[in-house]
Amino acid sequence: MHTADGSVQGRGVFVRQLSPRDQFFKHYNEGLEEMAAQRRADEEAVRLSGKSDGEVAAELAAAEERFTKASTAFEAATAHRDAMRAVMEQRKRLSGKYTPEEQAASVQRLHDRLNEGRRRR
Repeated sequence: MHTADGSVQGRGVFVRQLSPRDQFFKHYNEGLEEMAAQRRADEEAVRLSGKSDGEVAAELAAAEERFTKASTAFEAATAHRDAMRAVMEQRKRLSGKYTPEEQAASVQRLHDRLNEGRRRR
């Protein structure tokens, strides 16, 4: 049984090889992203070229502070999301209100465990 994430129950996750066309577009898009990042860096270097060392250091400190705050907020949001997912999963288990797909996957896992136990005997 295939699941939404591409795994096959009892067999793991199988990674599909990209077609040559998809590989080309993947590399092309990566190249575009790299060029855009380089352009932003070049523009920033030009913008900062007229500033004193102290002004550049102050901007760097402000950028690092923004990064730290954003990182902290991201970690807090991630922890909150994970906690909410755990609560929802616990509620599903306690209520038995699984979607039909989740119920089918649960039944399939049970069958697979039973079959594995029989094979080991």
